[in-house]
Amino acid sequence: MNIISNIALASITALVLSGCATQLVQYQEDKNLLSLKINDEKIKNIQFNNPYYTNNLGYCIQKDFIVSESGLSKYKGLIHVQHTQLKTECEWLGLPEGFVVQSIKKYTKADSIKRIKEEKIGQYIFSKFQTNKNNKKRTTYLIEIWGANQNTFIIDTKGDLYKDIKKDL
Repeated sequence: MNIISNIALASITALVLSGCATQLVQYQEDKNLLSLKINDEKIKNIQFNNPYYTNNLGYCIQKDFIVSESGLSKYKGLIHVQHTQLKTECEWLGLPEGFVVQSIKKYTKADSIKRIKEEKIGQYIFSKFQTNKNNKKRTTYLIEIWGANQNTFIIDTKGDLYKDIKKDL
């Protein structure tokens, strides 16, 4: 009986870990194509035209890239994507979202930033932030996609991609 319990536990653990290890975000540099896993049957493709792109590797980094472009035909405003996937032997030291939120504040040169809405759907977290600069309020949209040892942040200044992905989920 104990052997059957151990086999069942090992099988369930392997199933959970393989589901968590699924690649949620991919970028094909040669095609300027970002692919987001919506669910097991659906992929959301975002075509970039002439993006800024960079990637980095390091001791703990398995995959890391930034892709950014303004004024895409389907999505107005700036779409900025930052993806980091750690190697399995490494772990986050702190919450990566805090760095992204402070970066939004820094790059918009805002006096303050405040989360005004947050909604979690599966492995997606949708947040709206209000920045205040010289008493002018502006909304910035943030999509976080999280998985085992990986985080992707998408900053959308107009909210078109934000709404489109929420609709697909």
